Formats: sequence, structure tokens, C-alpha cells
Amino acid sequence: MESSNKKIKVIAFASIGGHAVQAKKILDGFRCLESDLYIAEKGSRVFRDFSRSDFWNALICAKQLVCIIRKENPSVIMSTGAAPGLLSIIVGKILFKKTIWIDSLANPKKLSLSGRLSILFSDVTLTQWEHLENKKVSYWGGIL
Repeated sequence: MESSNKKIKVIAFASIGGHAVQAKKILDGFRCLESDLYIAEKGSRVFRDFSRSDFWNALICAKQLVCIIRKENPSVIMSTGAAPGLLSIIVGKILFKKTIWIDSLANPKKLSLSGRLSILFSDVTLTQWEHLENKKVSYWGGIL
């Protein structure tokens, strides 16, 4: 008989620094997950970082994301930000994956720009601040 302890595979994509630290802490908190964390870095051949000032790198990043997601075949794609994380959510939706955006803990006054855009693409958009919850953004309690 097959084991019912099958783990859900989740891949998190995040920019280097605080976004990656938060994503790792979130993944470490769930023992029922098989997970990997990909961190965007400038010049990386694995997952290219980009921002509004060097948006052309988004094309390279998108190609890398498609390759990673197809190879890993996760059930869920999660991101804590920033721009490359948002792109991972968009690519994930195009590839018919479930997606979760968790806005950074560093945004207590309003959602980040990427967080506001994620509402259009993610299956679930979460804030870590109760007062930012609304019809499109959920607060599920203290995530970190």
C-alpha cells in the first residue's frame, strides 16, 4: 500500500536579502512540504535578479523561471518578493501552478508594489499586517 505521507512540493522564489530570509523561514515552518528556495542574484545563471531600472533582465529571468518550474514541477509556487518573485508568480500561473504571494514583513503601512500587482496573478495574496487585509488580500495571522 502506498504511503499517505506524500509531501506537497513547494518552490519559493525570492530576491536576495530579506525576501530570501523570510521565504526560508516560512518554508522551514512547514514539515509537510518538500521545498526548495531559489534566490535571485545579479548575473546569476540560475535565477536572474532585476528591478525597474534594469527591466530588460526580466526576459532572461522569465526564461530561467520557465526552465526551473518545468524541471522541478512543483504543486505550489510561493514568493515573498520582489520583482523577480512577482515574475515567478506570473510564470507559475502561465504554467498552471498554484501560487501564493506573501508580502514582506517590511511593509507595515501598505503592500509593496509587487504585492499590489500580485493580486492580479496569485491564487492567494497574504499580508503580514492585519490592518492591510481587504477583499483581495488576506491576513492569516503572524506568518513570521
